[in-house]
Amino acid sequence: MHREFKKLLEGAKGVSELIVAVFIDIRGFSSFSKKTESLLVGVFIKQVYKRILDAYFPNSTFFKPTGDGLLIILACDESNVKDVVAKAIAACHKIVQDFSSLCKQDPVVNFPVPDRIGIGVARGPATRLESEGKILDYSGHTLNLAARIMDLARPRGVVLDSSVGIELVPNELKLGLSSTPVFLRGVAETEPVTVYYDEKLTQIPESNKHPLGITTRSVKQRMKTSYVSALLKKETTGYWIRLPSKPFGKKENASVAIEWKGGLRKGKRFSTPFNSFEYKVDSKGTGASLSLAPLMHLLSQQGIKSEFIIVVEYPTTEQ
Repeated sequence: MHREFKKLLEGAKGVSELIVAVFIDIRGFSSFSKKTESLLVGVFIKQVYKRILDAYFPNSTFFKPTGDGLLIILACDESNVKDVVAKAIAACHKIVQDFSSLCKQDPVVNFPVPDRIGIGVARGPATRLESEGKILDYSGHTLNLAARIMDLARPRGVVLDSSVGIELVPNELKLGLSSTPVFLRGVAETEPVTVYYDEKLTQIPESNKHPLGITTRSVKQRMKTSYVSALLKKETTGYWIRLPSKPFGKKENASVAIEWKGGLRKGKRFSTPFNSFEYKVDSKGTGASLSLAPLMHLLSQQGIKSEFIIVVEYPTTEQ
């Protein structure tokens, strides 16, 4: 098979089409593989693949193993998308219900096997790699999305991306679904996507409910009270602090503090928040602009008469 694949690659072409991507993963497969003879692991996975493809997805456009699961592709267009989506989702829910007993009547599988399965489903464009009328593979964002969403379906269940179209989900299945925005590594790290799932079967990890890849940066600027006073006399309204990377989110995600030394021995450090600032953008990038009048008022109120430090902390996705 691999030699034929290599030969077909010579004349392979990419073709775009709309698909429903279904990623299936057997939960607990890794631990099962470690404590079970490899021959028996092969027997189990073979029987599972056969039953899923024959009984639940007999009309799949393309499928391939993914180690401990399957990728199943169902091509669709404007004329049949409602039917394809409805049947795919119904099949996914049926597999989740049936999986614990999928091999119970099989005399070959007479050993303990995993009994849970997780499924991720997305719909959208993909590239079909084909040669001489044979499909070699599929690729694209829709597949990546379905794979990442599948990882959320724990301990078991079906997780649907909103691209599937909740209005296309059969009514009897739609009633038990909840929705939530999630962040996914590699595909939705800072802007969430919405997924639908059954809370009775699936618990979305807390780590996926917050932006990924966000770090907090700190910028410090040493100042003199005399400089602030001079700026006010020039009728300048704000003091600009250049930020070395683009802030993520709104101003409310950032903080500004004023630090200074004081006390009887002039060595104790103090800090107080300062909220009168805004993000500003110019041709050189982004900065934090502090309102001078409120700043001068704060300095006077705290008895800061000479040097102080402005500390800006803000989230960013840039390294």
